[in-house]
Amino acid sequence: ALAPFLAPHQKVLDIGCGNGIVSEQIRDRFKCDITGTDVLNYLRTDTPFRRISNGLIDSSPKEFDVGLFIDALHHIEFDSQVQALREGLRVCRQILVFEVKPTFISKGIDVVMNHFHNRDMAIPLAHRTLEGWENLFRKADIKCVSLVVLRPFRVYPIDNYMFALMPP
Repeated sequence: ALAPFLAPHQKVLDIGCGNGIVSEQIRDRFKCDITGTDVLNYLRTDTPFRRISNGLIDSSPKEFDVGLFIDALHHIEFDSQVQALREGLRVCRQILVFEVKPTFISKGIDVVMNHFHNRDMAIPLAHRTLEGWENLFRKADIKCVSLVVLRPFRVYPIDNYMFALMPP
C-alpha cells in the first residue's frame, strides 16, 4: 500500500513509531531515510528518534517528505486526532494514514499486541469507520485521497484503510 508513495532517499517520519520494527522494515524495503517519533521512546531498533512532547514534534516545518501514521491515530484520543494530523502536516509535505477498520476482532488484536509492545501505553481505541475518518479530514480542512488496501490473503482477520493527506 505504501509503494506508490515512498522512494529511495526520501526523508520519512514514522509518527507513532512504537518499537521501531515497522520503521526498520520500511527503511529496508524502500531504502528511505526514516526517523521515528512517539510520546515514549521504546525502540528496539537503531532508528533515529525524536520525541513528541506536548503534542509537538521536534522538527522544522516541512523537514520530511512523507509522514506515516501506521495504526497510530486510533491510539490518540478522538479530540486530539486533528491536532496530531496538523502537527504531522506541519513537519511533512504529505501524510499517509494507515488505519484498521473498527471491529471486535481488530480491537481485541490491538489490545493484545499493545500488551506485548508496551504495557504502559494508553489504548483509547479511538477507531473510526472509513466515513468517520473522511469526515474528520473534511471538517479539519485537510485534503484527503482514500485508497483501497487489499487483504494480504483471503482469511486475513482485519481490513485496513489508507489515506493520503495534504495540507489545504
